[in-house]
Amino acid sequence: MKIFLVWLAGLLLVLYLTYDTAPVPEPATMHLFGLGILGLAGVFRKKQRYQIDTSRKGKVSK
Repeated sequence: MKIFLVWLAGLLLVLYLTYDTAPVPEPATMHLFGLGILGLAGVFRKKQRYQIDTSRKGKVSK
């Protein structure tokens, strides 16, 4: 609800405006959020793979 105060010829008019809006999904926001989650998962997997590779460097396999 919005309230407007209007001063007109010495009279104070108060206008109340109400309006209803339908909820609209924001697909672009959801896509960006999903891409961010995928990026974090990729960084996590790469970090784990790097740690595994570096731990095997000094060992001799039989």
